[in-house]
Amino acid sequence: MSLASKLSAGLLSVACVCSLAAAEVISLNEPADFVNAQFKPATQLVKDGDALALTMKGPYFVLYSAKKVTLDPGKKYTISFDYRLKEGEKAGIFYAGFAPFDAKGRQIQVISVNVVKNTETIVAKAAKKGDTVVYLKDASKWDMKTPYGYIVFDAKKDYADLPNYNFAAVPKNNIKQDGDVWAITLKTPLKKDVAEGTAVRQHRSGSTYIYSYIKRLTPQEWVSGKGSIDGVVSKFGMNSKKLWAGTASVRVLIMVQGGKKGSVIEFKNIKVKEAE
Repeated sequence: MSLASKLSAGLLSVACVCSLAAAEVISLNEPADFVNAQFKPATQLVKDGDALALTMKGPYFVLYSAKKVTLDPGKKYTISFDYRLKEGEKAGIFYAGFAPFDAKGRQIQVISVNVVKNTETIVAKAAKKGDTVVYLKDASKWDMKTPYGYIVFDAKKDYADLPNYNFAAVPKNNIKQDGDVWAITLKTPLKKDVAEGTAVRQHRSGSTYIYSYIKRLTPQEWVSGKGSIDGVVSKFGMNSKKLWAGTASVRVLIMVQGGKKGSVIEFKNIKVKEAE
């Protein structure tokens, strides 16, 4: 092999190695990289050596990345991190994942996308603002035996309405057949008129965020965690491996739940990368 051929082969080899390296989407290392769930500075978060230390002031705390990121629907991603319970008696649970946002910058609630399939029907009688009962043509497939049911208005059969923010909570067991129609009693009065014939669907509550990783904290011991997600946007539902319907961007999520007040949780090396 000539010298030129050897050089070309060497350069090609280097190029291949570089192309295989996972591209980093975001790295979070400083307190300023985070905001709390109210989009305010995370004042309970401080730098402790190469780690970030969070002091719990209640049973749970939610942090978002200050920056939003957009994930490519044609790619898969990993979120990785190290964490531990540095101080405190009660361990609690460590979550990592993503908070989804739509193209208008609105945070997507799980209620807006978590469809109960085959529950599409229409409003049988017009309802006025302030009413607490909505009459439906057929709610025989609706299940309101739990306190997590919702009625969603202006539903579309192809789910093009998702994420749907036009919903109302329905208390447990507050549905009954009334002659040829079904009566749904709402938790709070309607905020606007609803016309007869309006398409509706049942939705359910569920996971608040897209959780890619959930595990109990281990006192003192550093644990390395890793989760994954596709950039693909789900048609409906609260898929933990894909973005929820309507997602245009995400904020990286770190959440601690069940920690004792005064506990100190540390984490570091938080990165989102394209999957290798």
